[in-house]
Amino acid sequence: MFIAVTFSLSAQTRTITGRVLDGDFNNEPLIGAAIRVEFNDKNHAPAGTVSDIDGNFSVNVTSAAKGFYVTFVGYATQYVKLGDKNNYSVILRADSKVMDEVVVTGYQNIERRKLTASVSTVGISEEKVGTIKNIDQALAGQVAGLSTMSSSGAPGAPVKIRIRGTASMNGTQDPLWVLDGIPLEGTDVPKMEELKDIDNIYQTAIAGINPADIENITVLKDAAATAIYGARAANGVIVITTKKGKIGKPQINLSAKLTVNPRLSLDRLNLLNSDEKVGLELDLLGTDYTYRENKGGVAQILSNLGETAAYKAG
Repeated sequence: MFIAVTFSLSAQTRTITGRVLDGDFNNEPLIGAAIRVEFNDKNHAPAGTVSDIDGNFSVNVTSAAKGFYVTFVGYATQYVKLGDKNNYSVILRADSKVMDEVVVTGYQNIERRKLTASVSTVGISEEKVGTIKNIDQALAGQVAGLSTMSSSGAPGAPVKIRIRGTASMNGTQDPLWVLDGIPLEGTDVPKMEELKDIDNIYQTAIAGINPADIENITVLKDAAATAIYGARAANGVIVITTKKGKIGKPQINLSAKLTVNPRLSLDRLNLLNSDEKVGLELDLLGTDYTYRENKGGVAQILSNLGETAAYKAG
């Protein structure tokens, strides 16, 4: 008899009723609000229901139920703890969350074999820093489809870079430079006509970057780059990522450059003897060629004696 009474108590159930109302619209009933019962036992079979056209709901629960959640789209979730009563009135309030405008640009971490875009990366190692003076030299001969041509002989003048040939007949053909995520406008990179002006020597802001400060250079060579940088990426994009601070002990790197030139050997030079040297200077004085005519030793002797004009006159 004791075991039978225990089983009957454990299987005892009750019916929970209630009504879901909209607190922002004069307590109007909410149709289709979800009611989910929470139990003390995690392995308990789930129980729940939805409110009807009048906002009313009814659900059967066991003694293991400790409360229920009331949820509705656009409203804050309400939790009601079960007590001795069996009828509850639940008022939901609107939960408005306004999201700011989000524009996501950039690259994702993806395996190389899954990448369909044409992307090439050039790493700037410590060994390469000692052999290059600017970024143009770092890109020369490193990326397939990228050609570099010298624009002028001016010191520090950038080279002409073309990615996969000529992309435009009338417009600009220079690639878009992106430095640490910041696209450089056309005013930052002078045009080729300006580079040919010998009165004003121009130099790009890119060429002034220290190669030792560059982590890597990524070259985007196909139309997929336009999805990120727009129409300016039609001629390709060169993305430069500079080095940043890292966690850990300070490190000091020293790079040195040693140049060795062989000593000039005079053994194989056919030099003049004294008679030939004097004859060469006298022949120069006897001509109309006046460039540096007073620099030789013979010319200085004749000048000291005042006989230079007499010798020229014959």
